[in-house]
Amino acid sequence: VAACASPTPGATTAPPATVAATTPAVAPTQPTTTTVPATTTEAPPPTVQPNGEVVQIAIDGFAFKPAEATVTPGTTIVWTNLDGVGHTATAEGGAFRTGTLGPDATHEIVLGEPGTYDYFCTIHTDMRATITVEG
Repeated sequence: VAACASPTPGATTAPPATVAATTPAVAPTQPTTTTVPATTTEAPPPTVQPNGEVVQIAIDGFAFKPAEATVTPGTTIVWTNLDGVGHTATAEGGAFRTGTLGPDATHEIVLGEPGTYDYFCTIHTDMRATITVEG
């Protein structure tokens, strides 16, 4: 039977060594920020045809203003409804029709063929006007 060694009188016993666990340091993640430029939405300008002409026709007070317009072929014609009710601009013979334009709505067409285009509002048939395309 082996004898156990007894500590030397007056000697102290060191506590067992501790091993520090090492964990790799993880850097905190930073939020990713993406900057997006601000955009604004505006009504597109009228499509300008090669001849560069644009004629504005207001629908105001239950009338087309101007009631007579003379343009060259390829002119962009833009109707804007300034009234508080719907209107149309419909050519006799069917050369063009805007459909119903609500308040503040616009519609544009291009007339390429020379001629006289009488048109009216299909809702208010006493509203009449003429576009003459000279060419």
